[in-house]
Amino acid sequence: MLFALAFLPMFGIGGLTGLPLGLASADIHLHDTYYVIGHFHYVVAPGRSSRSLRNLLLVPESQRQTTE
Repeated sequence: MLFALAFLPMFGIGGLTGLPLGLASADIHLHDTYYVIGHFHYVVAPGRSSRSLRNLLLVPESQRQTTE
């Protein structure tokens, strides 16, 4: 539950930064800027990091999938 609570604010910030990107007039000016890169990282990073930490801390080693 702790990981889900940590995920929500980060994903919320990513959602709020995505609203201006949905407007054509703002998107023209924001295209190819660090704003888009920051938005992408605020959307992708919380899901990936919370999933990785959850698997590392909560899933028993015997149930982890290996690539061998």
